[in-house]
Amino acid sequence: MKRLVVTAVLLLFCISFPTSLEARHGVKRYLTKESTVDMKNMDYIFFGWVDLDPDEWALYGYGTKAEWSDVINSLNASFSRCLAGRTITAAKDKGDENAAGNELYIKFSDVRIDYNNYHLILSIHFIDPKTNSEIALIPARP
Repeated sequence: MKRLVVTAVLLLFCISFPTSLEARHGVKRYLTKESTVDMKNMDYIFFGWVDLDPDEWALYGYGTKAEWSDVINSLNASFSRCLAGRTITAAKDKGDENAAGNELYIKFSDVRIDYNNYHLILSIHFIDPKTNSEIALIPARP
């Protein structure tokens, strides 16, 4: 009987302990959705540049600035695959904001990296390229 009680207590402890650690030390969860952009009729989307500083190559453990720049370029080019069924145009470089001919411009700002949790933290702005007005904003979050 003692063995059963000890096993049950240990099992309950193991189940509850990781969740309490996650609640205290984990990344805050945001369960509410800020953006109300209806993208179902938007087939042409322009993704802006995620501006990571090429001069911080040593900070991230890369051997050269060119290596880190290749990673930044690869990350930004990968946006063309993130929304299936739509025509995606990705910015070619940091200064490319030419969203002409697109129905939505998704711009990234406040870009930083959380080194402890390996999170990319940024703000996402949904912009109508015809009027150059912001439709919605998701504030900086991991």
